[in-house]
Amino acid sequence: MSGRDGDRGEEMVIGGYGIGDPGGLPGRDPAGRNQWPPAGQSRIDVWLGRLLDTTLRNSLLNYRQGRRNVELALSNPVWVEDRLYAGRKFRVRPGPELLKGRPDLLTRLDGSTRDQREALLCLSEDRCREHELLAEHAQGDVERRLLSLFRQARLDLEEGGANTLYLSLYRLRWEPARAGEPCEAPLVLVPVRLERARRGEAWDLARLEDEPRFNLTLLEMLRRDFKVKGLAPLAQGLPAKSGGLDIARAAAMTARAVRHLGKGWEVLCSAASLGIFSFAKHLIRRDLDEIRSRGGFAASPALSALSGERAAFGGCAAWPGPAELDRGPAPAGGLCPLPPDSSQLAAVHRAAAGDSFVLIGPPGTGKSQTIANMIARAIADGRRVLFVAEKAAALNVVHRRLVEAGLGDFCLELIPAGSASSTWLRGLRGAPTRRPRAGRPGRAGSSSPDASCTPGIT
Repeated sequence: MSGRDGDRGEEMVIGGYGIGDPGGLPGRDPAGRNQWPPAGQSRIDVWLGRLLDTTLRNSLLNYRQGRRNVELALSNPVWVEDRLYAGRKFRVRPGPELLKGRPDLLTRLDGSTRDQREALLCLSEDRCREHELLAEHAQGDVERRLLSLFRQARLDLEEGGANTLYLSLYRLRWEPARAGEPCEAPLVLVPVRLERARRGEAWDLARLEDEPRFNLTLLEMLRRDFKVKGLAPLAQGLPAKSGGLDIARAAAMTARAVRHLGKGWEVLCSAASLGIFSFAKHLIRRDLDEIRSRGGFAASPALSALSGERAAFGGCAAWPGPAELDRGPAPAGGLCPLPPDSSQLAAVHRAAAGDSFVLIGPPGTGKSQTIANMIARAIADGRRVLFVAEKAAALNVVHRRLVEAGLGDFCLELIPAGSASSTWLRGLRGAPTRRPRAGRPGRAGSSSPDASCTPGIT
């Protein structure tokens, strides 16, 4: 938990958990075996390396058809993406079952026989116009796969607050630098959700309000390992066109950029699937890299300490004991909407004083309650608060406690679970601009009569 950062005395950052082990103290690695961080590397270098997975285990670089994915026969991905962008839903149907009613598609005009995928691509031309997507699996298999994807996406959203279900369009077939089998990496990923009216009915695919994105992990791998140029604009977003996004142009840009790498590199235009993909680590890495390029670590004593410059962090004063809290002035007693014990009150006092510290306690010892009291005290002091956590459940618990204490009007959920960015913008426009009035403990504005406040953010 970080109190005042530098000279920005009106801001407070409270973090529940972290992005991972910061790496232990300078000198040795967490296991105590070797010098850590390695010679010639800073902690930040090690963090950035850990957050970038360019191994073939990453499905964003080495997509494999498996039981957790639904392969789609899609002859016109541009039309499907445009319709999804316009808000239309597509029903997912078992392609092999529908193909039984069109045996003519299994034979070409010259009399030769088509394989099943080629025939499904022909059938998809008509079915797409009826807003149906053809899965390359049998009916029972499609149901099992879609239900598994639905449950996994719902779990990821509840735990992490982010959507992980995507419709992938186009794939890049590429060859690793070391000898091995060719790999396939999805290019365009459209955030979607699965829904159905009731159990036993067919699944519908609908687009979320978040923007489709290019595969950022693939971009970084191509830039770093193969020195591919010309794709930097895709890191900022997909090309725009009248009425939507130009995903065909993004695929064409990729094909041109990798053309010099050999015959084994090509863009597969009809490759499409539904699957679980996560960009969380790459986005954290990009943010860290941007902070370092701006000198943000050096400007913040807390960040400097985390990155290894422990001298930059002055530490904090001795914590008051229960007896001292009883004898001295009540620093936060009247500003805690939730009843604290002496150790929790001491933590609220140190946070209000601007100290940075780590608060540790087993489950059930009142950490969420203490954080809620810290935020309430900060709001009463006119400070802004950013509360971050690895799991959405931790955010929800603290938010619920603040709402119950009457402080819900001063909280803004930056990423409400299940909501898109437009929902957050509407919440921002509706954020209160009033100052809380003095009131009873346990209610909004339970501070001294002359205390003022700006809206807090949790």
